[in-house]
Amino acid sequence: MLIRAYDDGDEGDVIALWGEVFPETRAWNQPRAYLARQRAVQPELLLVGERGGRVIATVVAGYDGVRGWIYHLAVLPAERGYGLGTAMMRAAERALAARGCAKVNLQVTADNAAVVRFYEQLGYAVEPRVSLGKRLGVALLALRPYRHEDCAATVEMWRRSKRAAFPYVAVMQSHTLDDDRAFFRDVVAVECDVELAEADGRIVGLLALRGQVVDQLFVDVDWQQRGVGTLLLDAAKHRSPGGLRLVTFQRNAGARAFYEHYGFTALRFGVSPPPESEPDVEYVWLGTRC
Repeated sequence: MLIRAYDDGDEGDVIALWGEVFPETRAWNQPRAYLARQRAVQPELLLVGERGGRVIATVVAGYDGVRGWIYHLAVLPAERGYGLGTAMMRAAERALAARGCAKVNLQVTADNAAVVRFYEQLGYAVEPRVSLGKRLGVALLALRPYRHEDCAATVEMWRRSKRAAFPYVAVMQSHTLDDDRAFFRDVVAVECDVELAEADGRIVGLLALRGQVVDQLFVDVDWQQRGVGTLLLDAAKHRSPGGLRLVTFQRNAGARAFYEHYGFTALRFGVSPPPESEPDVEYVWLGTRC
């Protein structure tokens, strides 16, 4: 078994594995959103075990500067009994130790005696502690397909985001709400597959995919830097694993840094068609498997 860091092409295997091993996943731990959050924070501590091009084991580690934590140790049921869980744990421990972590903690439900014994065999001990927890009321992110009745709320979010992102594009700033609503309804929603990011019933982001082209990817102004864009981009890669293309403005430094961070490379520099006539750049992502 090869143990390595998670990459975008592993998503399907990991979600299937976790669905089998953790069938009672809570709403705040929905796999796709969880993976996006982890990749945005400590991607190097999200490890997978691969055999024959297939993910058969995972472990997620975290380090806060004081303690290390272990989450989502999972081995495909058919692969258990061969030491794979131990190998994944040792890999996670090495990764934490390399960051200066002196102690590792983990939690197991009180009735899971078999798993407690497994960890005890690895040197872990049950400690006389009381585990306390509190939900912070953070809005839960979810993706879902766009529906016609979403048009008004989606356009308001999309318009707000793109006007904030492109203050230097005069023609875009001149569009009225009716202009934007008509374009989204009659062009974007017709020509693209549109997926929405929703938080507690509020639309906070959108992805419009036209084949392998990311036609639109926008996040509401007050939801940026919170993993929404990563979640949407991961969805695009999942739907088009053979590759993606997109165009953004050269002056859009934030978006360019975001796409480059997630594996896109600049292919062409040019100028957008009139009436925008703004220097732009085409990016490509070559896919998960070459």
